[in-house]
Amino acid sequence: MGKTAKFNEQKYIEIALSKDIGRGALEYAYRDKDRLIGCDGYRLHMITGLPVVEKPYLIAAGSYDGEYPQYELAMPTVAQERFVSNITVNKRDMKRLKALSDFIGVS
Repeated sequence: MGKTAKFNEQKYIEIALSKDIGRGALEYAYRDKDRLIGCDGYRLHMITGLPVVEKPYLIAAGSYDGEYPQYELAMPTVAQERFVSNITVNKRDMKRLKALSDFIGVS
């Protein structure tokens, strides 16, 4: 019997972040409503079901004044939902995400 890979939320989001310097906000993860989003203009990785935040923000290593693209326009319609992977975050993983937010100084 093979090993089951452990899901890593941070890595899942980081995979979709742009590696191209100069892509602006796409170089950072974005927190909106109950979502954590990573997008490089081609891929859109999103984790939902997180605690709701009142004001959206970028999870950036420094200050960044740009705006995040309107990612909701790229989300699949009902007809395209067969291409969407839904991931449920358990309580332990929620604690890890909160610890990450606390570590980088965002709430």
